[in-house]
Amino acid sequence: MKIPVMMEANLTMKKAICRMIHLRRSIWTTSFLLGRGGERFTLECILLRILVTKTMIAATAMLETRKVQGATMFFHIVLERNMQLHPRHFGRNLRENLVSKLMKDVEGTCSGRHGFVVAITGIENIGKGLISDGTGFVTFPVKYQCVVFRPFKGEILEAIVTMVNKMGFFAEAGPVQIFVSNHLIPDDMEFQSGDMPNYTTSDGSVKIQKDSEVRLKIIGTRVDATEIFCIGTIKDDFLGVINDPAAA
Repeated sequence: MKIPVMMEANLTMKKAICRMIHLRRSIWTTSFLLGRGGERFTLECILLRILVTKTMIAATAMLETRKVQGATMFFHIVLERNMQLHPRHFGRNLRENLVSKLMKDVEGTCSGRHGFVVAITGIENIGKGLISDGTGFVTFPVKYQCVVFRPFKGEILEAIVTMVNKMGFFAEAGPVQIFVSNHLIPDDMEFQSGDMPNYTTSDGSVKIQKDSEVRLKIIGTRVDATEIFCIGTIKDDFLGVINDPAAA
């Protein structure tokens, strides 16, 4: 059976933005160099930032203009944050240093209210700084636009299996961890222990193991202050294994 065109398009968009989270993390982990003149970027970093920014702008425009049925997990919102900056970053590059620190501190983080911050897409306003007594640090109120990722009950997404046991399996979709209980796995699949635990059909044609790619449906979420955990199922139409590394 083929997946409906609208569902397939939505899954492709969600999958692309989830992968952007890991790309942003790798870029900001390796791209900052400290020198006497403050933070500076390598040419490779600048090119990567341009590529990522253009991709996120395109994704944001798609999210704002496309009208699809059902809920979405990605939102373009405005948030505020108080940023502290050390005096050594003051000068003509003050704004650039402040924005760079904001991106480094915020992107990839999670709040129970808004979800995971995928990327900052723009700065709306930077308020007047307030000097902290005794330290010299200055606190700036910053209002910024960003794309956030927050899963909801009923969403369908693609995830990578990270662990399999007799209770079910764990999978990750971007920064979100999802647990699928053995009661929410099709009845014709049985748990097989061994060096590579898995769930296999009676004829051996379908297997769920570590690194398998599955399509699942979220049936419940648990929200903490800094984490979102989901419960999923593959016991429904169009759900299940979509890529088995063992078959490759």
